[in-house]
Amino acid sequence: MRSVLVVAAAGILLCGLSGCGTILNFTMGVSERGQPARTEIYGGLQIDAQAVGKAFEGYQPWWFNVFAFLFVFDVPLSLVADTITLPVTLPIALTRGD
Repeated sequence: MRSVLVVAAAGILLCGLSGCGTILNFTMGVSERGQPARTEIYGGLQIDAQAVGKAFEGYQPWWFNVFAFLFVFDVPLSLVADTITLPVTLPIALTRGD
């Protein structure tokens, strides 16, 4: 019974991490310094990289470092999710009036 719970918890954790950066790209967008947030091509990978990078910029609360550690595992999943969502993100990025 205990091993079933461990496997279930691991499965839920992996489902929660599956392309989390990509989900954030569509809901919150990617923000550059001083620029408004917007959906970007491969924005999930950009969000993951920003989260991991901020963990190494001076002092961060302990919980932020835990989430940054989880974002490291999310990189390959976001790569797959960002590639699958390219037909959606390409038109958004190309029709934006930059």
